[in-house]
Amino acid sequence: MKPIQSAAALLALFVGHLVPAGVAAQSRRLVEDFRILPAESDSLAFSAIADIESGRGGRVYVLQPDLRVVQVFDSSGKRVRVIGRRGSGPGEFQFPLRLGLKQDSLWVWDPTSARISVFDEGGRLQRTISLGTVGSARLLASGEVAIKRYDEDAVRDGGVARLRAPLLRYSAGGAIVDTLLHLDADSVGPLRIPVAAGMAQGQQPFTTTPLWAVSPSGTSLVLVERNLASRPGDAIYRIRRVSTAGRVIFVREVKYTARRLEDADLEAVVDAWVARLTSSERGRPSSGTVRRDQVRRAIYRPATLPPVGDILIGSDDSIWLRRVDSRSGNTASWIRFDATGRSIGEVEAPVEAQLMRASATHVWAVVRDTDGVPAVVRYRVQ
Repeated sequence: MKPIQSAAALLALFVGHLVPAGVAAQSRRLVEDFRILPAESDSLAFSAIADIESGRGGRVYVLQPDLRVVQVFDSSGKRVRVIGRRGSGPGEFQFPLRLGLKQDSLWVWDPTSARISVFDEGGRLQRTISLGTVGSARLLASGEVAIKRYDEDAVRDGGVARLRAPLLRYSAGGAIVDTLLHLDADSVGPLRIPVAAGMAQGQQPFTTTPLWAVSPSGTSLVLVERNLASRPGDAIYRIRRVSTAGRVIFVREVKYTARRLEDADLEAVVDAWVARLTSSERGRPSSGTVRRDQVRRAIYRPATLPPVGDILIGSDDSIWLRRVDSRSGNTASWIRFDATGRSIGEVEAPVEAQLMRASATHVWAVVRDTDGVPAVVRYRVQ
């Protein structure tokens, strides 16, 4: 299959009318209806949570990279199983960051060991897919793997150094099959903040890096191209859905009003990072104002805000995009599109909730308390 270089030549066929950014008449909100939080005295008490998955019978799978385990809870929130442990042997993890369900199997991506481990419902290892490359991987419905691989070589594009990050398809045996999409990362680079323990790293909050996600079914990919507007005013971003075989399912252009990035926007991000670093370094001396200045200097500041900041694909193939300019008080707005790219309204979510899984009726998220302790929370879409 030939790689898909650009949607430009396909727009006449696949782009319908410009889709508005939201439909107020269909606005929804999230209401908490279930929470999982082990006791602090529990040896497997939550600290860091990288991913959540919900399965049949109300099972909930919680991935903890620092403990190198997946905890499995029943519908009442009782722990019924622990999968994995620290190590480099079969079924062990070094620092796992992603999980998912494929029929009756649970898969876990461990980028440090560059492999996907597949377990049965009882937690027994079924097989291992070794990829031999770093990046962000997802298991597909076919048993193949999609991975956004980061190459070390910078390439020249219009005189600007950029890092090429292709989205590749690997066979179930770990061999490269082809390229699904070319995802060039922008030249800004990641957010790097000096801390007492070394260097904290994250994604820049105001960049043009494309957002991408694989549907829970593993049958399609969604790419959001979010080029920043050079000045405030009317602008668009583009949503593209592609099958894992490379067929373009749709391309949609979404209108939005680009807003100037104000000092208050920057300070809100600085506040969030300072709070996160402080809670993660409890017991260590705080660097106070120095740390705040370091955070501020590390953040890339363009002229306008990007339209959206996060992506989530629902179990019903709906597309959820978090609006960057929508944070007001205690809520953040997520724009929803159906499986065909049609706008179906917005959902107001608690601003502190890190959304990880969604369906037409429920959302799973991680929420941290004032001490930085995370809980797994299920919300009802109301």
